[in-house]
Amino acid sequence: MSNPTPESHGLFAEDVTTNQAPLILAPLRPAEVLEAWAARLKPTSLRAYGADLAWWASRVGVGSAGELVRLLIGFGAGRTNLLALRGVAALRDAGRSPATCNRRLSALKSLVAAARLVGVIAWTVEVKAIKVTPLRDSRGPGLAAVKRLFAAADRQLDPVRGARDIAILTLLYSNALRVSEVAGLSLGDYVPADGRLWVLGKARNEPELVSLPKQSLEALEQWLAHRRSASATAPMFIAVDRVHHGHRLTARSMHRLVTRIGREAGIAVWPHALRHSAITTALDQGADLRHVARFSRHLDMNVLMRYDDNRSDLGGVVAQRVADAMNPLPEPLAEAPSSRPTID
Repeated sequence: MSNPTPESHGLFAEDVTTNQAPLILAPLRPAEVLEAWAARLKPTSLRAYGADLAWWASRVGVGSAGELVRLLIGFGAGRTNLLALRGVAALRDAGRSPATCNRRLSALKSLVAAARLVGVIAWTVEVKAIKVTPLRDSRGPGLAAVKRLFAAADRQLDPVRGARDIAILTLLYSNALRVSEVAGLSLGDYVPADGRLWVLGKARNEPELVSLPKQSLEALEQWLAHRRSASATAPMFIAVDRVHHGHRLTARSMHRLVTRIGREAGIAVWPHALRHSAITTALDQGADLRHVARFSRHLDMNVLMRYDDNRSDLGGVVAQRVADAMNPLPEPLAEAPSSRPTID
């Protein structure tokens, strides 16, 4: 077998078994780099990262992800890392959250990593993500506020919209699903015989079965009475307005849906706050941490411990005990004469 030369871009010797002609692999095109990039992502990440790559493309004045790939290859390591640094700085100056900054940086890094994986480049983006303090307030809006939210959803004039919204809210709260998990559901993910759902969780490559309480089952069945489709791959939750009717509701659409109903209920709420409330309620009811971990599907038990700490404010309890140890406070001491030198 003759050794391939760099100029041949992958010229291999004749296959002695099949007696086929030599195979010549052409240089990889940007579209093939994008194909490798997309193959490594889950559908939910692909949708989010696609919008982020469009943002990076606009930063460098090109109109597509393919053009962005070609430009980054030409930039090399130095200029691409500089682009990443300046992009994150621009996002922070615009007041965007650290989570948004990190997601857009992650999208760019994943694209460069895909190009490196298929051998187009040999470098990576070395800019570090912004450190984020996790779970600043994981308690959620509270049980009373959640009840008001459901009541507001139930008051909607359109019964189809109301059934859909209550089903979404129920899965977000009663099953503590993430909004991306609810948005990714298809009709075939529901197993009515077992009363369970196939859910593709965060940082998981395979879906897992989640048991539904009777409230979730009832809400889902009421929605499915309106949602009729023969295809198992059809989206579980769709738009019901005239313009976008039948289109899958995205995580962003569900975020707007929850905040809108929250405004009608007079509370500030968003999808992940319902998950916070569900986990906090489970802990308040004395559920074992291991059981709550199965309910919330957290991979890291330390994250759940922070929920428990925030719920019970253990630091505040200890602070009060330390302060109480000073009671009764000692009488004020007589002011001692100053020993500092004076200047006349």
